[in-house]
Amino acid sequence: MKAVESSIKKLTDIMTELGQKFGAEKAFRDWCALYALAIANTVAVKGSNTWARREEEFKRIMKTYDSIEPFARMSAHLVEAFEAEPFFDHLGRIYMELFGGNKNLGQCFTPYGLSQAVAQIGCADDITPEFRTLNDCACGGGALLIAACEAYHKKGVNYQTYLKIEAADLDILCVHMCYIQLFLLGARATVYHRNTLTMQTYDRYDTPMSVLWPMTLGMTPHDPVQRSLFEVQA
Repeated sequence: MKAVESSIKKLTDIMTELGQKFGAEKAFRDWCALYALAIANTVAVKGSNTWARREEEFKRIMKTYDSIEPFARMSAHLVEAFEAEPFFDHLGRIYMELFGGNKNLGQCFTPYGLSQAVAQIGCADDITPEFRTLNDCACGGGALLIAACEAYHKKGVNYQTYLKIEAADLDILCVHMCYIQLFLLGARATVYHRNTLTMQTYDRYDTPMSVLWPMTLGMTPHDPVQRSLFEVQA
């Protein structure tokens, strides 16, 4: 726990330093966006419209800053936090403690302790030979999904292959936070930027595991049964 707090403090110290010039919340949002865009484009088709759009967005954000180095260090400290305590909503905690959430959207993230209790109840007898799809249509930072991964892990189940996670949120920051954390857990997940009430979808982020896992089973993007697993936006 001491190592986690040290890593989170180092991360927020860098963010506070950036905030003196750009605003701490803006620096946090931009960092999450840059991190998520960089991950997502590792599994996008190079040269596709989606890949090009994300590259342009990455460059647009970086025009505000002198160097990417502070963001790289923040990312490294987040990885350190996950190495010390992998099952926790670190980004959600930072966002709520420092900025209090998005008041316009009425955000109030589920505390991780409550997420653990819900996950333990929901996953208690939910072990089958086939993989499960887990959906959170208002995912926030991904606390409930992370807790579900933890619950299965404690039961000796490999959540990376057992769970197919689908998540969505209207706030793009939440999409980025949830996506980053599920990526760091090695989860097989797709996170949608979506208005769940209208089902209007603006974007999707596939974790590397969600793209690579079908290939380990010998599936290909040309298999019509599995094509949705490899779906790439044009």
